Amino acid sequence: MTTSSRVAIVTGGNSGMGVGIARKLVQNGWKVAIADIQENKKLAEELGNAATYYNCNVADYDRFVLL
Repeated sequence: MTTSSRVAIVTGGNSGMGVGIARKLVQNGWKVAIADIQENKKLAEELGNAATYYNCNVADYDRFVLL
C-alpha cells in the first residue's frame, strides 16, 4: 500500500496539534479527513484535494459514525 491510498481522520483538526498533524500527513502523501466541532473549512481549502472538512463532535457517537 502506498501512502497515496491512505486516509487519516484527524479529530480536532482545526486547531492546535491537529492542524500540524493534518499538514504533515498531507505533506507525506496522505489524504486527511479533518473532523472538528469548530465550523471552519479554511485549513481543508488550504490543503486542497488532499483534505476534506467534516463538522463533527466526536463525543456524539451518532454523528461520528457518519464519517
